[in-house]
Amino acid sequence: MIQVINKPGLELDYSMISTYLCCQKRFQFRYVLNLVPKVETRPYSFGGAIHAGLDVWHTKRNVEATVKKFLEVYKEDLEKDDKRTNRMGEWILRNYAQTYAHEPFKVLESERCFALEFPKDLRFMGRIDKIVDWDGMIWVVDHKTTSSMGYAYGKKVEPNMQLTGYVWAARQLGYPKCVGVLVDAVLVAKGLLEAASRAKLTPLARFDSYISDARMKEWGSIVRHASKDINRSTQEEVFYPNWDMCTYYGECPYRKICIEDPVVQPKIIAMDYEISAWSPLKEAEDVN
Repeated sequence: MIQVINKPGLELDYSMISTYLCCQKRFQFRYVLNLVPKVETRPYSFGGAIHAGLDVWHTKRNVEATVKKFLEVYKEDLEKDDKRTNRMGEWILRNYAQTYAHEPFKVLESERCFALEFPKDLRFMGRIDKIVDWDGMIWVVDHKTTSSMGYAYGKKVEPNMQLTGYVWAARQLGYPKCVGVLVDAVLVAKGLLEAASRAKLTPLARFDSYISDARMKEWGSIVRHASKDINRSTQEEVFYPNWDMCTYYGECPYRKICIEDPVVQPKIIAMDYEISAWSPLKEAEDVN
């Protein structure tokens, strides 16, 4: 839940800042009103379950324990999704363990949550998947599941607000010489389970990005200015919609509210949405 600090100031994470920069109205629906579409809840999303399995792998280096963890926390529903299945998750994790049987780095920390004071009136929060030592150089590792892998996906790594923020956090957490981020990407696609189509796909990939001091300075400026705008919008209760984002990369979950007359909107909210406060230190990431 968004909290306005008396300074004034805010407690924010990457998701909140990114959403506000894309559409203030969506920010209001999710982080001020705490609205989420009514859906059948599951203990873990598919991406979150893969995440949990990978954490076991990097801790125990035991593939059977890795697969067991995934199967324990993910409950498949073939009627709703015939791609994100138990069989798919098991294949992904076994392939990952075989491909990365010998890692070039040593894991220093895993699932490190942080809530750090940003200069003056902001506390920046989040969770770093892993901090590793690779030949004496410190990196942040971020696990990602994606439905589309390739050159275009690699471009997302640089520049990237979320990943730059993780490097900033690592530097504050006792790793001042953290040089950048390594994105550990895992493909989720039906073709992975078929030998004929698998050869045309890239099941696993890793993309790295060095974060320069200039990039870090720019990131800090963006966060400071965004936090001031968020604070003002929250105090004044004024959030402008960006209608161009309603169907950008899929339909916004709040579009059905925005297209209705203001008089009807409360009924739509009551019928199709429920209250669920955002928890940046606990939320599991789903497939992109």
